[in-house]
Amino acid sequence: MDKTTTQAQQATPAPTERTVQQKFLRIMELAMQLNSTPTKKAETGDKPTVFVDFSGRTSELIVSVYSRGWGDDRHYDARLQCDINGNASDLWRTKNYAGDPCAFLTVDQMIKCLEDLVAKWCDA
Repeated sequence: MDKTTTQAQQATPAPTERTVQQKFLRIMELAMQLNSTPTKKAETGDKPTVFVDFSGRTSELIVSVYSRGWGDDRHYDARLQCDINGNASDLWRTKNYAGDPCAFLTVDQMIKCLEDLVAKWCDA
């Protein structure tokens, strides 16, 4: 490890539990903004659908984004899975459960993804 790497690591503090909690709440807020009413395909067309699941047992947040809407025949195309400390899991995966390409995002990337969707679908 060189001197630059050590200085960069010291300059970037690890996220605190409180900071990650605030980001989890921001994700929930954005998901509710985007999906404030049911997103039945027949009624909303291709409006994105976001699933947010918090596990109290593991203190883990799982977010799945269906950017073209949810349906029995559709699978998420972006996903976040991380614990309350901000440690992401499943980042090694590149496909969703159906085997389709999928982006596994960090907490900050998921917030940006949802902010972009809200700007596109809710602010127009």
